[in-house]
Amino acid sequence: MFKQMPEQIIFEDKTYEIVAYEDHIIFDAHDYGLEPEPCTLKCLRGYWGEYVVKDGKLVMERLYLHAEDGNYPELNGVSASIEGAKFGHRSYEVNMEMDYSGKFMLGERYMSGHCAYIGEHSMWAYETLKEIEFENGKLVGITDLSEDAESHRKDEVLFKEKRDTLFEAFIEWVMEHGEKHLDSEEDDDDCEAVCEQDDITSRQHHRTNSHSNPFVS
Repeated sequence: MFKQMPEQIIFEDKTYEIVAYEDHIIFDAHDYGLEPEPCTLKCLRGYWGEYVVKDGKLVMERLYLHAEDGNYPELNGVSASIEGAKFGHRSYEVNMEMDYSGKFMLGERYMSGHCAYIGEHSMWAYETLKEIEFENGKLVGITDLSEDAESHRKDEVLFKEKRDTLFEAFIEWVMEHGEKHLDSEEDDDDCEAVCEQDDITSRQHHRTNSHSNPFVS
């Protein structure tokens, strides 16, 4: 799957990508009588929104939608427009306040070497990472997680270096013993030791990732 079109939000005069939700998305097109249909591999949902926090309230400024069978009903009294369309998605200039309760993550400036070309960027890939919380559309909490993201990226680099070192050790072992019959218990033990250490490293990395994710209990 190609990297998907990110939803964006203007918060404190900066534009962020919405990179993760705690529970549910802000806007579900089906709840408003819309029937989205994908027309590009970059947006398999068939729609995405652009938001802003105005006076402490969450507002959808614009919705981009590709509708099934070309059916574009009004949304919040606004008709879909071809002007400003992106990737075959028409736009609704709705400026609609959202009655949203929950938390989501905002990312700004993803870091080279950590970006994704398939699926979504990891939320830890962003230099600036914030968690914001709303109750009934009103902003009630802000947490800056940029330092946590930086720490996680460093852990990723260390893990990859250790993994590569173990892999190189395994290749060296194969090159040394590959043409021999593995009759001795010593050769078997050496091979098992390398493989076991690689498995331990992978499991430790997986536990670290799970526990460091604020949206994973």
